[in-house]
Amino acid sequence: MNMLRTYNYGVSLRDCLIFAMTLLGIASVQAATWNVNPSNYRTELAKVNNGDTVVLANGTYTLNSTDITNITRRSGVTYSGNKYNTIFQSTSGSMKEVKFDGKQDLTLKGIHWKDIYLYLRNCKDHVVDWSQFNNAKAPSGNNDLLQIYLSSGGETKWVNANQNYNVFTLKGIKYNAHADAMVRNNNVKGKLRGAYDISNANSMTSQDNYGERSAGGTSAFATEDHATYHHDVWNLIHRRNTMKGWSDSSSGGSIKIKNVNKVQVYDNTYYTSGLLGRVEPATVSEFQDVYIRNNTINDGDINIWTPNYNPRQVRISNNTVLNGDITATRDVTSSFNWSLSFTWSNGSAINGGVTSNQAKGYNLASVIYQTGNTTL
Repeated sequence: MNMLRTYNYGVSLRDCLIFAMTLLGIASVQAATWNVNPSNYRTELAKVNNGDTVVLANGTYTLNSTDITNITRRSGVTYSGNKYNTIFQSTSGSMKEVKFDGKQDLTLKGIHWKDIYLYLRNCKDHVVDWSQFNNAKAPSGNNDLLQIYLSSGGETKWVNANQNYNVFTLKGIKYNAHADAMVRNNNVKGKLRGAYDISNANSMTSQDNYGERSAGGTSAFATEDHATYHHDVWNLIHRRNTMKGWSDSSSGGSIKIKNVNKVQVYDNTYYTSGLLGRVEPATVSEFQDVYIRNNTINDGDINIWTPNYNPRQVRISNNTVLNGDITATRDVTSSFNWSLSFTWSNGSAINGGVTSNQAKGYNLASVIYQTGNTTL
């Protein structure tokens, strides 16, 4: 008799034992390791419990709705493939959603997701690592290939996302309503609208990422919405990223930061467009405590435009803007020059202003503190 049989309620006796023993302070049932391959995955995935490790052999796993349910029903599970040789694909070739809801300590490593978009909702401490996303056309109504929403903790790294076509809202990697996560060493390229999007978030780092856009084949696929879009965020670091292919326009830009507080943008390289700083109507409209430094912009500008809000504690320094201007005029007051919350290594204050940049030109409000800027 199988004492660990799973009933239709989706909770096994083993999970009940783990929960009960945890409450009693007794050592938990040891997690299992499952060796899964394209021949046995349907039966083996159904056996996976909380905290288990699933080792995925090379090959193609064609997922139906039952398979997806078995993959997404547990917490603490590690799915480990062999870099890009382990392929999860949908049954019909049309796009399918794999959604983890309310899970924690989840690791997805070394999986090639083909015609699949991944959605983590209300999850805690995830790792998406060494993964690939590839599709022919994204589904109508879906925002992104990889979206993490209402979650906390975790890391997305070494992800390659290749989008051949897109619908209006599609992005590559998106974090929404998230706290405390790292997005690093990812590669998003193709006929896409935007590469990275972090919104309504706190304590995030985006670093060492690459994004490249090629124009869409038709007007329906040609819309763009910024290579990197960080809006309504607090405590964000954006560093050592490279973006190219987005136009130097209000809908383009290598990065747009909007309604932000305590944001640093530094050591990035932008090729076809620059940086947009904006304030737009929101629950909290602000542009405060922003430090933009040591960036190289080959084409495009640094353009701060904050209607109906006085930008506060803003420093723009040591940037090289080879073929563009640095602009900050709209509703700018002396609050632009207030000291930032960031400090020098010796603890002294970093004051706001526009200093020690190289650019084609400068269009700055007269109240902004300026020194050491060079015109190319």
